[in-house]
Amino acid sequence: MKIHSQLSVAVPWSMTHYIPLNGFHPLYRPLFDERPRGIELNAIDNVKLSKALQFDELLRQSLVERVRSVKFKSAHFRITNLGRRYCRYFDRTNLALTELLPGQIELHHTAPFPSWYRPFVFHCESFLPVFYPFAHQGTRPLRGFESLRKYYCKMFSADECLGIFSHIPETLSSLSRFFGNSLVDGKLLLSRIGISTHTLPIAAKEKLPLLPPFRALFINSAHQNPASFFLRGGHIVLRFWKELRQRGTDGRLYMRCCRPTDDELVKNGVDTEFVKVETGRSVIWIENYLSNKELNALMGSVHFMLLPSASLHSVSIMQAMALGAIPVVTDTVGTSRYVRDEEDGIVLKGVRRARWFTDPHTDIEFDHFSRDETLDASLIAQLTTRVLALLQSPDAYGRIRSRAMNRATKNFSGSQFSEDFWGKVGDLYERYKKTHPQCDSPILHLPSVGFNLVTDSDWSRLFEGPTQPTRRLSTGVGRVSEHSGGFIYTSGTPLMKIHDWSPMRAYIHWGAPRLQFSTTIKGLEGKFLESKNARLRFIRASLVRTVSRFLKPYPAIYKFCAQLLDVARRSHRAIFLVRR
Repeated sequence: MKIHSQLSVAVPWSMTHYIPLNGFHPLYRPLFDERPRGIELNAIDNVKLSKALQFDELLRQSLVERVRSVKFKSAHFRITNLGRRYCRYFDRTNLALTELLPGQIELHHTAPFPSWYRPFVFHCESFLPVFYPFAHQGTRPLRGFESLRKYYCKMFSADECLGIFSHIPETLSSLSRFFGNSLVDGKLLLSRIGISTHTLPIAAKEKLPLLPPFRALFINSAHQNPASFFLRGGHIVLRFWKELRQRGTDGRLYMRCCRPTDDELVKNGVDTEFVKVETGRSVIWIENYLSNKELNALMGSVHFMLLPSASLHSVSIMQAMALGAIPVVTDTVGTSRYVRDEEDGIVLKGVRRARWFTDPHTDIEFDHFSRDETLDASLIAQLTTRVLALLQSPDAYGRIRSRAMNRATKNFSGSQFSEDFWGKVGDLYERYKKTHPQCDSPILHLPSVGFNLVTDSDWSRLFEGPTQPTRRLSTGVGRVSEHSGGFIYTSGTPLMKIHDWSPMRAYIHWGAPRLQFSTTIKGLEGKFLESKNARLRFIRASLVRTVSRFLKPYPAIYKFCAQLLDVARRSHRAIFLVRR
């Protein structure tokens, strides 16, 4: 397909910084790296915006006023309790900065939060996360489904919703059954899926000899979220490894994840004494975040990628297959889109039957995560039998590995995914323009916002970084985290809430921690190092937060003191500049 004309796409502010949605997730990297000609993508760069807010007072005042005055355009947002909760959760800052982005359409993924300022397209992998924050994977049944159905049906059936894409057929079927609406059905589109060639080495090794000691890798997720160890089956992998070692099998297991506590491991049947003895010998824990280059090198050096997960994890499977690591996965919903048992991987049975249930009220399959020793024992037994069989038959291993790599090349091409997706989006927008000719009218934006957009050379930086804030350094006086291509310095050790990670937060809400962003740790100029001045700043910030909490029940006094503090800060800044 070809794009009929130049198409400018706004990448919403919620994708840029909103933590639970894993903004610049590697699943969507091909749409950015390998987009066809005619597609222009616009997103705000947190690092650039943070610096602009610090030094450009006019821009700062304009943005703060914009956020405080923004109104949700659709009355549908305001007239229901669910709509008010939805807007409050996603925050007005998201809406205000999304409106300011140049673009003819918006691109949303995982959970939609359109500005209604322009039409939008939506892409998702799983059914339940679409309704975030009102629903979460692994927690059934869907509560308040009637109000959710009514609310989201109105959103998806609106003219502004151009299309709803997914690469998982079961997800589209669930959406169709849940809404039962012909307008929504007409917008459900099956997309291709793929992995960006920018994330892979030029060529994977053609042959990795299956010689002892064999090597296996467990990764809790592509975005390396430390909270998903048990959901991804890390405890099953450790118990399987004990079985292999007791049978005298020589090997090495790489655990790319944070190590849970002994109590958590014991609750899930793991022999912690075995883990302690084997750690550093046959079990290697890699707890720090790995860059994409480092992860590629690790995956390319192992024979198996072990992912006995309760839910699908697309990127890890595609990356492993492309790099020649045989994926060992479960029969959870969506796996069949990637792996064929004994053809190009190993599929362990029992997860779908044990953890997926059909809700009688909605006729939708939901997953439910809970401890199930019978299922765990079955997965461990299958894992042991299937891996040992391939270890004893190097020729069979080589055939499966070769087919996995071929399938990745032919079926999971990032360029084909991108061309197919943007081609369909271009067609949808051309059709929309026929009935909405005003949509191509020029939109006025704050000129300064254009200087804070992501440039073409920056996309790789955003996708290479963690999709959730990951702590890099902590001195007690300062803390450095990494998130979406930027390093973030926080004075002290404040308890960070979801919206606190926004560079706008401190200018909108009194008491929110002030952040400093940089593309490198060096760019933070050592502010995280302990010093007398840093300690004084930390004490002063702690005092302000304490007084702020004390005065909040008294709005008039709180406002008066906040104004005094603002005047004091401005005066101090002016004196400092004069002295310089």
